[in-house]
Order: sequence, then C-alpha cells, then structure tokens
Amino acid sequence: MNVIFSGIFYSKKSFITDAIKNKTINLVSPAISENKTIIETPFSQVIAGRRKGCQQSYYDFFIIEASDSKTSYKGFLAGNLYNKSTSTESSKKVNFLEVNIIRKIVETKGQYLSENFWGQYILLCQDLENKKIYIFPDPIGYSSLFYAETEQGILFSSDLWCLADQIEKNISINYFVSQLSSMGGLLNSNTTPFSGIKELPHGNCIIITNDNFEITEFWNPCNTKILDSKNKGCLEVFFDVISAQIKENHNTSLFLSGGSDSSSLLMALKHLKPTKHLIEALNLRDLEVSSSDESKEATRIADSLGINLNFYDWDNPYSLMQSSNMYMRFDKPHVSLLNRRSIIEQENIMLKNGDTVFWSGHGGDHLFCQGNTVYKSIADYWIKHKNKGITKKIIELCALHKIPLAMVLKDNIQALWKYYRGDHQQHDLLNFGKPKWLLPEFHNLEYDRDAIYPYFFEDLKNCPPAKAIQVLSIYEGVNQTKVSEKLNRVPTIYPFFAQPLVEFALALPVYESFDKFDTRLPFREEIRNFFKNNIVLRSTKGETSGMLQRGIEQNIREIYALCLDGYCAKQKILNTRILEEHIEMVRGGKVDELHSILNLISVELWCRDWGL
Repeated sequence: MNVIFSGIFYSKKSFITDAIKNKTINLVSPAISENKTIIETPFSQVIAGRRKGCQQSYYDFFIIEASDSKTSYKGFLAGNLYNKSTSTESSKKVNFLEVNIIRKIVETKGQYLSENFWGQYILLCQDLENKKIYIFPDPIGYSSLFYAETEQGILFSSDLWCLADQIEKNISINYFVSQLSSMGGLLNSNTTPFSGIKELPHGNCIIITNDNFEITEFWNPCNTKILDSKNKGCLEVFFDVISAQIKENHNTSLFLSGGSDSSSLLMALKHLKPTKHLIEALNLRDLEVSSSDESKEATRIADSLGINLNFYDWDNPYSLMQSSNMYMRFDKPHVSLLNRRSIIEQENIMLKNGDTVFWSGHGGDHLFCQGNTVYKSIADYWIKHKNKGITKKIIELCALHKIPLAMVLKDNIQALWKYYRGDHQQHDLLNFGKPKWLLPEFHNLEYDRDAIYPYFFEDLKNCPPAKAIQVLSIYEGVNQTKVSEKLNRVPTIYPFFAQPLVEFALALPVYESFDKFDTRLPFREEIRNFFKNNIVLRSTKGETSGMLQRGIEQNIREIYALCLDGYCAKQKILNTRILEEHIEMVRGGKVDELHSILNLISVELWCRDWGL
C-alpha cells in the first residue's frame, strides 16, 4: 500500500522535548511524496502521507475529524475500504466515516469493522477525550503495523525501518534460523528480525493508553460465525470483490499463465471492466527451460479473449542488486529480493500506457482446496454427516487423486481419532525440518510457540481436520504476498484474498470442493457455466525449479560470496562446508535442496540492505 506512517504515544514518565517530537518527523518526512499529515495531541504524535516512489492515485488517504457529545476522534484512513452490505459498486466504496460508525468500531474493538467492511486499509483513530489510540489493520493481513516499547513511549509504524532506526537494534538470531528452515513461510507475523520490535498479527487491533497497550483479536478464520455464514454463490462473491476494486481511470494488467485462477480472473475483468480502459496480460517465460514455459497456454487464452499479451523473457531470474534507498528496505527477508531488477522491468511494461493496477491470480488453490488439503476431508464429512453418503465421497477422492483406499481410510480414521480425543493434528501441519547445513545447536533449538505459530493456532483444534489444513493454507498464501508488495510502484490487488471471498471459502466444507473429475469446486464449475465458452484451461502448473536452478548457476559467484561469507556464516549459524556441498547438489539438479538455499540468499540480501 502506498501510505507510510509512524507515531508515538508518549510515556507519562517521559519529559517531552522538541527533540523527541521532531525525531520521527525528521526521519519519516523524506519518505513521503504528498499528503504529508502531522496529527499532534497532548499525548501523541503521528506523521503520515503517501509513500515516495509508488504510484499515488489508486489508494485513498483521508483525514478523520469527528466528534459527538461524548468525545472527539482524530486520525486517518489509508487504503481502500468497502461496505459489505451495499449492492451497487458506486456505494460500496467508503469515502467518509461518520462519528457513529467510528464509535461502533472503537467500542466493539474492531468487531463492527470486520463484520461490516472489507478492503486493503489501515484505520487509525485517536479518542481525544479518553486519551486512547486505536489502530486497525485490515484483518486479512495486507497492511503492516510494527510497535515497540521505549522509555519515551510506545512507537508504532507501517514500516520496520521507521522504528529500527530510532531504537537500539537487537538482532534475533532465532528469527533468521526459522527463516532458513521450512517453517519460515508460516512464521507468525508477530515476529521481526529485531527482538525489541513486534508486528501486530493480522486479525488483531492495538489499543494504546496510559503507558499500556492492548492487542485484541477482531477477526479469526476459525470463528464459527465465519465458517457457517455462506449465503451467496461463489461467482457472485468473486464478481462483487472485483467490481468494487475496479477504478475506471486505471488500466489493468495481470500475469497470465493459462491456468484456472489467472484465466478466470482475466475473463471476469473483461466482463466487468469498462471497455474504454486497457486490459493487458503479461507472461513470464524462460525459453531455455521448457518445463517453466507457459507461454503457449497463455497465448491461447489471450487470443480467444482478444487480450493483448506481453512477454517478459526471464533470461536471468535472479538480479541480486542492492537497494540504495534506505526508505525502501524490506521489513523481512523475502524471495522477491532475488529478482528486484526483474520486478522493476515488469512494472515498466505495465506503466507504459499510464496509471495501472496489477491484479494477481494468486490464492485460488489456497482458497478452494487444491492438492493435499482434501486428503482428510472424509473425516470432515463423517463429523457432519456420519456414514450417510460417505462411500460416494471416498470413491471420488480415491479416483481424483489416485490414492489407495487403504491409505484414505487410515489417514482419515487417524484424523478422527485425534479430533475426538482433543489431541488435534494442528502440530502435524507445520513442517519444522531444518537444513542439514545449519550447525547442530540450531537443529535442537526450542522455539517460542507464540512467536512462530499463527495467533489462531490453538483454535484449529475446533476445526475439522481438512478445514484446519485449509485455514493454514490460506494464512500461508497471504503471508507470501504481504512482505514485498507495499514497496512496488504498481498497486497489487489480490481478489482471491479479499475478505468476502475468504469468508465464503471458509464457509464451504472441504468435501464439497471436489468430485471424481475436478478440484476447486464450486469456483471452476460456476466459471464454466457462466461464461459458457470452449476455452480449455491449463490443467497442470509449470515447473519453476528448472528456471530457479539455472538462476543459481548464472549467479554462482555472487551466491557463494553471499552465502559463504555473509551474515549467517559470520554469526556461526551454518556449516559452510556442508552448505557448499548442498549448493553444488542444486547445481547438479537436486531440487529438493533448492528452497532452503533460496531462503538463505534472501536472508543475506536482506542483511546486506540493512548494513548488518
């Protein structure tokens, strides 16, 4: 999101000087391009504005000043907020918050907000009479909020660097170790690379008052109200979230692979978007690695819809450039650090015809139960229906995934046994395997469960077995997107992770997401029935490991320098001899070692940008 903010709630014990007041303003001001706003009260100070270097016009930013007989509110809304209950696109967008709405939001500690609104946003409200600050990031997790306790007061910001540059940086070695292991993708957003700074988990708000702060949950994917609230068709919800987020004066771009999600999104955009605004598709291809090439499928889909398709030849998937902008430092290590130059070049293609919004098809497989999410769905079916009709679902599952009947029965009986005993399988859902090149003492490291698991992790025991896997899959999908996107010049929309569609998917029993022929039902079925075209979608995903492996080979000299002489090696986290052997294994084609190496490269690039 293109808004940056930072602030402080002063400690009652601190003596507020001009130096303290100006510290955050002087630090953040150079990163703001327009709409610079400073909100000062006797107990707090906040600076906010549009982020420099990002396209400015898609997301809203407006100041909140409202009062009634009880109190006065001051703050801002950054991003785009939509009303769940309205039916027309023109009335869905929220451009003003009345004082009675603000009061309901703060009195319910965000519950009213999550039940009646959705979007990509962050809402900050200061209750001037009661000397409180309420900060509500969107519950799905697009927006970030970092906080730290200091002698001067409680600091908070949209960006990690805004806090890290104001306090002593205490590096968390445990954080880097977890990033290097396979658990890194499921890290709870509470953790950051600095032990003195935390990130607010999505689905929670923060309330600051009188030297204290309260973290309160206001949205939970395991909430039974969500899981039982399906009242619309899948395609109707899909069209609703797309229509609400279309901005008529912006062109549309998306990556087109020829698969179900990107193709369905392209068809929906063409159906819903005014024809006077350009819709273009982009396909990444590597002509030297045929397993990664999806250009033929993408071309077939684009031609059938009359959409212009641009190709970006990814001849070198990695561009290990160092960031020269201190205001564009990533909050956390992320694999997109490996291809920043490619992202810049792709954005140049998107922006050549003016203001553009990038629509991502990422998330459909997470939402609608692709792959092993359905393996334990027979247990879910038994919990709801017992043995009535269960034979049919078992036959469908075995036929669809070619799984032996004995294996299906064994896995689902074990899942039911754990579910009814209360010894739920959520701990089995996270793979805590660590790379062999980590030193032995880090293999046996005991992690703080509260720091690693999602905030709703214990609630998974109340979910049927397959539903628990789906919830974690959605959480992982959102986590994959949020770290890097806020620094991109082109705004990125994830319609599959829009709150109404996520809630629809959570309300759908996993055993209804497949039959013996297809997965991701009812989404695929409703798309086919609505558009009634003869377009054949790509049935299998392109294999990216060959392209990523070639990137290792092309950049091997710099990768060796980063990994063998970088921060982790200097901190004696890893065995460089074994690591070198594993890098050579990847070069030789052993791709099961690839992702841990990519995690290490992203950690080292992050450390280099931060000067560690």
